[in-house]
Amino acid sequence: MPPEAVAHDVLPGWPDNWLLLPREELQVLKVHALDAAGNNALTAGHFGDACHLARIAISLDPLRESSNRLLIQIYLREGNPVDAVRHYRLFAARLRDEIGADPSPDTTALVAGNPPGQEFSSGENHG
Repeated sequence: MPPEAVAHDVLPGWPDNWLLLPREELQVLKVHALDAAGNNALTAGHFGDACHLARIAISLDPLRESSNRLLIQIYLREGNPVDAVRHYRLFAARLRDEIGADPSPDTTALVAGNPPGQEFSSGENHG
């Protein structure tokens, strides 16, 4: 799916307040569709496509946990646990910085079995 396929907005450039809700609804539908397509691609073993779809969803809504969790699952399924932990840490830091929250226990559990040689902490030190 080309990124421009989801880049369109409802009446772009129109500042009218009545467009806020339709724009938000379209955004939510886009991200849901991307998550579903990414999950389907992951299930089919199309890791590159799944990763691409998850990254587009994350670009539309960086704090959306389901999209970030999907990307972590993709990394794990394709045998890249270090990438999974790295993405988890970036997501956790962004979530804390922007809204003062931590990822859900379900998302944290995905990376709880750290890759060998990787120190994992859900605390403040992410470096």
